[in-house]
Amino acid sequence: MLLDNPFTGDNRVVNQARLLQQNGFEVFVLALNYGKHAPIEDLEGVRIRRIPVPEKWKNYMFALYHWLPLFNGFWKKHGAAFIREFNIEAIHAHDLYMGEAGAELASTFNIPLVIDLHENYPAAVLNYQWTQKFPGNLVARPQRWQKLEGRILAKANRIVVLSEHHRKVLCEQYPHLNREHFVIYPNVPDHEQLLSYPVGANPLPHPECHWLFYFGVIAERRGVYTALNALKLLRAKGHDVRLLLAGNVNNAERETFERRIQDPEISDYVLHKPWIDIKDFPTYAKACTAGLSPIFSGRQHDIGVANKVFQYMLMGLPVVVSDSAAQAEIVRERGCGVVFRSEDAGDMARAIEAVLHESDAKEKWGAPGTKAVLSRYNLVSMGKELVSCYESLEVR
Repeated sequence: MLLDNPFTGDNRVVNQARLLQQNGFEVFVLALNYGKHAPIEDLEGVRIRRIPVPEKWKNYMFALYHWLPLFNGFWKKHGAAFIREFNIEAIHAHDLYMGEAGAELASTFNIPLVIDLHENYPAAVLNYQWTQKFPGNLVARPQRWQKLEGRILAKANRIVVLSEHHRKVLCEQYPHLNREHFVIYPNVPDHEQLLSYPVGANPLPHPECHWLFYFGVIAERRGVYTALNALKLLRAKGHDVRLLLAGNVNNAERETFERRIQDPEISDYVLHKPWIDIKDFPTYAKACTAGLSPIFSGRQHDIGVANKVFQYMLMGLPVVVSDSAAQAEIVRERGCGVVFRSEDAGDMARAIEAVLHESDAKEKWGAPGTKAVLSRYNLVSMGKELVSCYESLEVR
């Protein structure tokens, strides 16, 4: 596996590596080390080798991706040494921007290439704060990724995507891609591990209140400000409701976020925790009334479902989600929550009220969500297609 982060904490990659290892494959991960991790590590049989590099250097190399061959050159050099040392038989490149170096390595060593698309990168890069203003917009040239995507994906033996919707979008955009070469692997949790963590005492103040739980990165496009506006509307209508925001704040939005949560109308009813260990997730979920995923609808988010949605569902929380395509489809199909119009605080407040007014919301919406994750949306069930992918490539 080729990965441009330290591996630890990247749930999608960690789960995939453990899954493949448990199914008889030898898994080796070439990742990065910003100075905080061991250069060599063994995780339940998954062998990790980390390249030491300052994070800002990596960012500079990547920013110049379309101007100088620094980023791809870095990965080709270290990747070639890694392949020779461990006699690698296939490459799993995580995310589109790792695909070009992965393709050159695969061609050089005559081995299969799997490209794993964690998101709709050409759409995502257009929304990054640093690519929207000078000089980042000129240096990064984010529009070029749309032109490169089809060419890079054509070099892959298999393409891993987040949803059927994602596969459909790519096949329509690039008719030369073979539909049968796609593997669908959503951001599903390791349900057995998550359920093994004990539920402790209620850690939240004012336990008599209805707490709404948002878990994940805090940013405008994640819909966090929509949730804050909905909270204001609900409080104005007399609902005894509070909002738990658990996650790091996007650096470019830190000042805006601090200003928003200090709004005197809601400041006493918002609790921000920059970090909650995944082992404590069941405890916080148990203490809350509903889980929120208010991400903006659009090309960036419509192709996949955030891991937190499945985590909420597994813990029996009713979910309140925006009408971003993939997540709305699952919530409606499984009857595990309420959908609202993206970026519409009034409609989000309406959806939350539906949960508040239901006398047994966790039975009505929470139980079907738990059942859906236990039966389908989990690492074991959804991982079968990924395992079959490597079996078809005759790799061990």
